Amino acid sequence: MAAALGVGLASLTLQVDAPFVARSAVEQVVTITATDAAFDPEEIDARPGERLRVTLENHGSRAHGLAFELEPFAAPRPLIVGPGGEASLTMWAPLTPGAYEYFCPLDDEKSLGLRGSLVVGP
Repeated sequence: MAAALGVGLASLTLQVDAPFVARSAVEQVVTITATDAAFDPEEIDARPGERLRVTLENHGSRAHGLAFELEPFAAPRPLIVGPGGEASLTMWAPLTPGAYEYFCPLDDEKSLGLRGSLVVGP
């Protein structure tokens, strides 16, 4: 039919990068509690490419946030939560095993102890 319409067909090759192939459809649910002094838990374990649903519950007396230091363009937008509040985000663990920091991006709270590690392993 293409020849009858005078349309030439070219060969099309679709390349799918590994990050899209390796992502998991199964979701790990994680709750991080923020107080005015720390995050609990201070470590989250995940498999490469695992989908994570992360909820930040603020049990502190002031606003707290949650941000991840990940590969460029892979980090979700930071969460900011007022006292007594909670917010959630969905993200994928990096494909490269290693430890990735999460922290409160407000003021100097990272240096005061509001930080933890997302540990990605096989």
